[in-house]
Amino acid sequence: MIGRGMAPIGVHLEADALEELSAIERALVASFGAARRKAEFVAGRRAARAALLALGVVPDAISRADDGAPVVHATTAVVLSISHGERMAFAAATHTGPLGIDLTDRRDAARIRRVARRAFPREAERALALVDDESACRAWAIKEAVAKALRIGMLEQSGVERIEILDLATLQLRVDGAPPALSLSIEDVEDGVLAIAGPIRRP
Repeated sequence: MIGRGMAPIGVHLEADALEELSAIERALVASFGAARRKAEFVAGRRAARAALLALGVVPDAISRADDGAPVVHATTAVVLSISHGERMAFAAATHTGPLGIDLTDRRDAARIRRVARRAFPREAERALALVDDESACRAWAIKEAVAKALRIGMLEQSGVERIEILDLATLQLRVDGAPPALSLSIEDVEDGVLAIAGPIRRP
C-alpha cells in the first residue's frame, strides 16, 4: 500500500508555461539550451507543485541537488520525485521518504534493450526484462523508481547491480540481497508506464 499523499500527478509538456515557477526555477530554465529540455523541466515543476499542493505544501521554490534530485524549499519537510517522458511529466510527494517515481515511454523499449546488459546485469533478471517490449519498459521503470528512492545511479558501477528484479508480475525485488523497505506499484499511463517506490504506510 502506498503512503498517504503519494498519488502521482501528471501534466503535458508546455515550454512556455512559466507563470507558476519561482525566480530560481526560471533561471534554471533559461540555462537550458534545448527547447525540449526546457519543456521537460517546466512540466516537471508544474506537476511537482500540484503534487505538493495535494499535501497542503506551498513551496517557495524547487531547486536541484548535485545529483539532480529535486529539493523543495518550504516550511514543511517533504520528499518529492519527478519524472518526464516524451509528452508528459509526473511528480509525487510525501512527508516521509524515501520516494522515487519513473515514467518510461513505450517507445523507449529499443533503447532499454541496447543497455540491457548494464541495466540488468544478472542473466535471470535480464531474461525477465527482455521477454517483450512491455516487460522491458516495466522492468526499467520499477528499477529506476527504486534507484531514485534510494539515490542509486542506474548505470553507474556498483549502483544498478545492487537492485535485482526477481519477479515482474508481483514486483519482487532485492536491494543489496534483501527485500527493500519500500512500497512498489506500477500503472499504465498515456504512452507508457509509471512506477512508484515509496514509504510503506504503517497502520
